[in-house]
Amino acid sequence: MTTKMRLLEATITRFRSKALDHLTRIEIMLDNPTGVAEHVNYVDEIEENIREVMICENSINALQTYFVPPPAASPQAAVAGSPPTPTAPLEVEALSHATPSKKKPT
Repeated sequence: MTTKMRLLEATITRFRSKALDHLTRIEIMLDNPTGVAEHVNYVDEIEENIREVMICENSINALQTYFVPPPAASPQAAVAGSPPTPTAPLEVEALSHATPSKKKPT
């Protein structure tokens, strides 16, 4: 792995970690708001945390769009009838465990 790819991977991992931290804060406030006594305005706190999640997700997407090279086509994929082999580096794990699905019903 090149230095460029290691730096990108480290940066993306940091954004994932921050996003998960903010999602956890929201879950704590929703599940047990009395356990977070210093937060008077829960709505403002949730809004601020979800804003931070969006910033992290947008940052990951921007890094992948502009700096992570697309996966190279494998020679095997060029053969008729053989399925392509997924080789994409630095795939973003979905942070959807606490967010609703963005897919529209068909």
